[in-house]
Amino acid sequence: MAARHSTSRGAALLLSLLASLSSGRGFVAPASTRLPWPSTRAMARGAGSQLAMKDKPVGTTPEVQSLKNMFYADVSSSASVDDMGVVHDLPLWRVQWTELPGFQNVLNVHQPHYTHMFEKIVRGPEPWYFGHVYLPGGTSNLGKQDFKLSRGSKASLVGTLMQVRDLRTLEDGRQQIVVQALQRMVVVNETTGENPYSVGTVQLLPDMEQTMAHERRLLAEGLVKPAEVRTLARACTIGESLSWAELSCRKVAIADGSGGGISQLIPFDAVEEGSQEAADRAVEMAIRCEERSAWLVNDLTEGTTGNGGGGAGGDGGGASGDKGGACVVDMLFGEDAMGLNHFETGSKGNLEDLMLADGLLRSGPANGQSRNAMGSGSGSEGVADGIEAGGSGVGAGGDIGASGPKEVDAPTAEAEPRLPDWTEANVGVGVDEAKYSVTGGRPMNSVEQAEYDLWTTLDTMIRLLNELNPAPQQRIPMPSQFIGLLPQAPIKPWPLGFVFAMVVEKLIEAKAQVGTASKSPFVLTDSVAWPILLRAERLSHVASSLLEGGAVEQELGPNGVPFRQQLLETAGTAARLRLVREKVEAVNGLLRSHLEKG
Repeated sequence: MAARHSTSRGAALLLSLLASLSSGRGFVAPASTRLPWPSTRAMARGAGSQLAMKDKPVGTTPEVQSLKNMFYADVSSSASVDDMGVVHDLPLWRVQWTELPGFQNVLNVHQPHYTHMFEKIVRGPEPWYFGHVYLPGGTSNLGKQDFKLSRGSKASLVGTLMQVRDLRTLEDGRQQIVVQALQRMVVVNETTGENPYSVGTVQLLPDMEQTMAHERRLLAEGLVKPAEVRTLARACTIGESLSWAELSCRKVAIADGSGGGISQLIPFDAVEEGSQEAADRAVEMAIRCEERSAWLVNDLTEGTTGNGGGGAGGDGGGASGDKGGACVVDMLFGEDAMGLNHFETGSKGNLEDLMLADGLLRSGPANGQSRNAMGSGSGSEGVADGIEAGGSGVGAGGDIGASGPKEVDAPTAEAEPRLPDWTEANVGVGVDEAKYSVTGGRPMNSVEQAEYDLWTTLDTMIRLLNELNPAPQQRIPMPSQFIGLLPQAPIKPWPLGFVFAMVVEKLIEAKAQVGTASKSPFVLTDSVAWPILLRAERLSHVASSLLEGGAVEQELGPNGVPFRQQLLETAGTAARLRLVREKVEAVNGLLRSHLEKG
């Protein structure tokens, strides 16, 4: 076995696999670029990173600053998320790759229409939201009829809600921006107007398991009528996610990466495990979610008052009595009001079907032609500065370089709640969920089982890589923020010698500051009582970081949809976890094949 480890074939394979895990993001978009991840060798030579920010920032002279202040003087508001997860007038950044929730990047923006867009965003109050939507061909296809944000075009409608965390403008006019990817969204309609970039109304897309968990809770508690439970459950899901956003997305500034880069994955806010602060914060989050749920239940069941005929109000009035509150959360159900006719979602263009059946958005143009959805995700972790568990060969850490809601009348007739369409096209993988109804609910342990299976498959990959490793002292890079998602109470015991459990123990014991350049405390999410389904959802997205740049990840899925976009468009957490696991199993098969060849 020792001889096999020392063969050039084994060394070449390991280096190739490590390169696929830690190579720079090789894709360059015309409109902007992600700053390349810092080379470990370059940093060792003192070459530094593009995040060193040696360029003189523009706007430091009084004249330039005065001109900018005059130009953006009318910016007084920012896009905001309402209780139904709707964002009006959201600036849309349409580029040539797909971004997934849980990732963060430093963007290098140089196209004038996008530098204007981001400057305008940060001139308003925080949070600074924008939407990331994949666009084949990038800026060259902006404004073309074939790539309009409408059903039947070649454009993707499913994207990611992003948040700007910091922006710096350089002397040549380029912008370097720290951004974080928060949650899936769908573009409902495009309202660009006079802007040189896309603007639209979007709706957040929570994973179906989270919404169904709230449905079961609301029905069990008898708080709402069955016909209203789907709408309220979705609102509660959005509220829960936003309530935890502060904890799950630590703010990162450009200066944090001045020594070599920022982490590829969004770090959690630092809370020492087991401390009173952690317990207090968990209670605070639970109370905040409960208060939001209570407010929405009251609004939905009792109605609100307005200047019209009652209900959700506004000059046009709303439905009266116990239907009033529905106007607040069902605002997108009328096709005439929001231009939803192109979604073909029923007699009223009901967005509810769209929310639960992302397969509708993946099916391509109405003429049956598959849409050209080519995404590009690249980049990954550098070799870590983190802790190496004894015998595991895994390093933790690693960095990367460089208005109010509109309202429409609520439906007047009550209807039985529709069941989700549990089909292979809508869920993404498998149809075994079909036997579960909304009222019965999909058992949460199906998510936890998929989560467990992915972790153990990744453990197998690490073991196979270690067996092929010609240099045992060389650690395999592993994002520490990813390791922090490890369940501490899995549905069954971890296998004997489970690598990730050993790494977590070491990180906690050392109270580690992780990251090769921008340091942040290691946070085990279970220690701060982060909800299980939110934890699993984050894992289903960020686990793909271990596959970036490799041939397995770049294979196209059904209808020519690339892997990252396929993950983004998958409606359920369990299905997404299984998709990632399938890719990891493919990698494991290649590793076993090389081991057998010797």
